[in-house]
Amino acid sequence: MVNATRPLAHLSVLVVDDDQISRRLAAGILRSVGIEQFVEATNGFEALTHLRRSAEAVDIVLCDLDMEGMDGIEFLAELANQCPGAAVILVSGMHRSVMAAVQEMSKSTGLRMLGAVEKPLDRKQLVTLFELLNSPGEAATVKAAPESFSHAEIVEGLRNHEFMLHYQPKIDLRNGRFIGAEALARWQHPTRGIVLPTSFIPAAEQGGAINDLTWTLLEQALRIASGWYTSGLDISLLVNITVGFLEELAVTENILALTNRLNVPANRIVLEITESMATTDIVSAIGSLARLRMRGFGLAIDDFGTGYSTMQRLSRIPFNEMKIDRSFIEGATRQPDVRAILESSLELGRRLRLQTTAEGIESLDELAMLKSIGCDTAQGFLFARPTEGAAFAHGLTSGTASAIAPFAK
Repeated sequence: MVNATRPLAHLSVLVVDDDQISRRLAAGILRSVGIEQFVEATNGFEALTHLRRSAEAVDIVLCDLDMEGMDGIEFLAELANQCPGAAVILVSGMHRSVMAAVQEMSKSTGLRMLGAVEKPLDRKQLVTLFELLNSPGEAATVKAAPESFSHAEIVEGLRNHEFMLHYQPKIDLRNGRFIGAEALARWQHPTRGIVLPTSFIPAAEQGGAINDLTWTLLEQALRIASGWYTSGLDISLLVNITVGFLEELAVTENILALTNRLNVPANRIVLEITESMATTDIVSAIGSLARLRMRGFGLAIDDFGTGYSTMQRLSRIPFNEMKIDRSFIEGATRQPDVRAILESSLELGRRLRLQTTAEGIESLDELAMLKSIGCDTAQGFLFARPTEGAAFAHGLTSGTASAIAPFAK
């Protein structure tokens, strides 16, 4: 049994390590910070047996990787089944890339990975990770089963105007100003409440309704943008579109006609193209993308680094913005390898003269890191959660793009 949140001095810890010296060092550090409730296990088998038999909750598991009998990787897999949501800190002499891989594996199984410490165990690092136990931002990524929707439900939702957009601000990290907004799809389902796009976009694609859905949301976004620009709110608007939507060249003219009718400047609209789609899917859309770029629209490669043939896409499509996926931001404050990848991505963006945008910023540490390595813009819960259009516009109290995010300056 694993407990969730307790004060540091009252924590109960399970130390799993086959090296006696390492266990003694861990015990000494735990006592030095006032933690007296801890149990030692020499391998995964002993640890699992203790967890099954003990009536006392364990708050944190300190786990080595290279152990005789049941090693740390096998133990963590079993731990996820026996104690879903268990809080874990890796303590190992293995290369940091191995520890990073194990952390990703463990997160995907529902464990709460607080971090990793290289041997020999360091008191300051360990205490810092212990303090993350009560931080909601460090919760494990539990992959819930996606909701299932039929093609008929999607069509019915379109007919009933249930699909809507929420807007999240985009911040210039050089001065803290709001300079744009991303339009994020939502489904106001009559029985399931607000449904996120990860649950309904796949169903729309498989059922052939994705183009109708994309056009519905694009029109919504441009209509609200028209109102913003009329009232003097001069910010860019980022809209997600699928590659399949652009396969027909006529779509370009339809988009241009809509922007003209609504008096929306093309150079204030950025179309985000998800990078994770297979390369062959985008070949027939390149003509449309080039035409839109020629007419002034911005093009952003979304979720940079998470998909296929990234470099080839950057050389073939006239992007002017690179959006870096949250997965590269999340670990960069603590993992040197991840930070190196992030810095290289930003340098690539600068060399290609692309605006670089970090997605999913949730902490001040992430913000400080991004500013220090030269990221241009950012968005995430740290600044604001997505809200519907009227509330978003009202949130920019000055009514212009001069609103400031104080901690971003």
